[in-house]
Amino acid sequence: MIDDRAFNELFHLLLIPRTAFKTVGGAVNIIFKNALGLPLQSLLFRLWLHDSPAASAIERSGLPRYAVESKYKKFLTLDVPPESLNRMAVFPSGRVRRSMANRFIWDGDWDRGGLSFKSIDRFVLMTDIWSNKADLRNSRRYAELTDMIKKGRPYTEFNRNRMGIYLNTESKVLRYLEIYLEFMTQLQAHGYDSSLEKDPVCAAIDRDGGLIKTAKGLHRLAMAQVLGMKSIPVRIRGVHREWWSKTAGNETDRNMKIIRSTEHLFSASQVF
Repeated sequence: MIDDRAFNELFHLLLIPRTAFKTVGGAVNIIFKNALGLPLQSLLFRLWLHDSPAASAIERSGLPRYAVESKYKKFLTLDVPPESLNRMAVFPSGRVRRSMANRFIWDGDWDRGGLSFKSIDRFVLMTDIWSNKADLRNSRRYAELTDMIKKGRPYTEFNRNRMGIYLNTESKVLRYLEIYLEFMTQLQAHGYDSSLEKDPVCAAIDRDGGLIKTAKGLHRLAMAQVLGMKSIPVRIRGVHREWWSKTAGNETDRNMKIIRSTEHLFSASQVF
C-alpha cells in the first residue's frame, strides 16, 4: 500500500538545510507540547469540567482543544459525504488560524469567507491528474512544472509529514504526478484507510451547524471528491461559538455540554 513515504524519492541534497531546520523546529514543538502544552490543557479542562471558579473564563477562551479531543475523540470523528465539505474556512491571517488550532470553540467570521473547496489548488490538481491518467504528460500541471525547470526555478515543496520535494527533472515531475495517481487508484480500489494517514481529514462546524473544511487533509478530500466516494472519516477540530451556544448553552452539567454539542455535530454531518 502506498503512503506519504513514496514522495521521499523526490528529495534532493539541496533541501538538507531547510529540511534539517524544519525537523529541529518540529522536534522542539513536540517537546514543548508534551512537556507543557498538553498538561496545561488537561489541567484547564479538568477545572472547567469540575465547575471551578475559572470555568466560565476557560469556556470564554474557547476550551482547550487537545484535551477535548483526547476525551471525546470518538464523538468528534464522523463519516460524512465528501461533497458535503464544499466550503473552506477562511481566517484573516496565519496567526489567527494558528491561535484557533488550540481551541475547540471558535470566534469570528471564519465561516463566512465564501471560498469554494473546488476552487483551491489541491482540488484542481487532483482533477487534472485523474482526467489525464492515461498519460500524465498531457496534464496542465505537468506542463507548468516542466516549464518551471526551463525557467531555472524547479518546484520545491516542504511538508512536515514527509521529506522535501525538489522537481528538477522531467522524470521527477512525472513521478510526482504518478504518486498522486497511485494514491487515487488505491483509494478507488480499496476505499479509505485511516491507518495510512498521519493526520485526519479535518473540518469545523459553522454557526449554522454546517460542515466547513479546515486545512488538514486537503489532498485526501480532493481525491475522495474527484473519485465520487460516498463517505470518508472526518475529525471535527472546532465549533463556532454561536453553534456551541445553540446546542450546549442551556446545559448545566459540564460533561453533558460536550455530549450535547457532539450529538448535534453528528446531525450536522448528515446534512447534504
